[in-house]
Amino acid sequence: MSENTKCDLTGTFACFGLREIIDLLNNGIKTGMLTVDVENSSRVAIYVDGGRIQAVTASGVDSEFVSSKMPAALSELAPVLQFTVGSERANEIDGLIGLLDSEALDPRLMKKMLRLQAAILLRTCFTQPVVQFQFESDVTVPHLFETLPLNSSLLSILVESALICDKEELPQCADDQGFVRKAIRGQSLD
Repeated sequence: MSENTKCDLTGTFACFGLREIIDLLNNGIKTGMLTVDVENSSRVAIYVDGGRIQAVTASGVDSEFVSSKMPAALSELAPVLQFTVGSERANEIDGLIGLLDSEALDPRLMKKMLRLQAAILLRTCFTQPVVQFQFESDVTVPHLFETLPLNSSLLSILVESALICDKEELPQCADDQGFVRKAIRGQSLD
């Protein structure tokens, strides 16, 4: 991270996990960009607003890595990932918005692709070693995500990432480590 960058919160993951940092920002209803440096030299930017994740982008991530995990129904949008994963060029993003406005791109498919992109990038943050983070408040989402915000919780995006994984990629856990709804003796959870 650049020393010239002014940020509101910065640190390493020696004491806190990524989930705790995102929960802190969402529960505090903060607005801004959380940047996570992953050990493999990639940087993932998570935009939060109103207690929800609005966008997830990255730099240093090959768009082909993301497109290789896309289902066949979205494969025709794979070239668009070159602009949504790491492009900082506003004119290219504005071109995509123009295609959406002219109905050359289906906004429903585009939103599905952006959600899938978020799931893959966040899964990378949770499965690869993360090094450090920084949060800058009041950073607005990229223009494309103003048009098509994710407006999702961290958990829903992580569940979506688990659904697209191969079975051998998912962690194995014992029966006593899973989530089970249990009623506390003498109390109703309804």
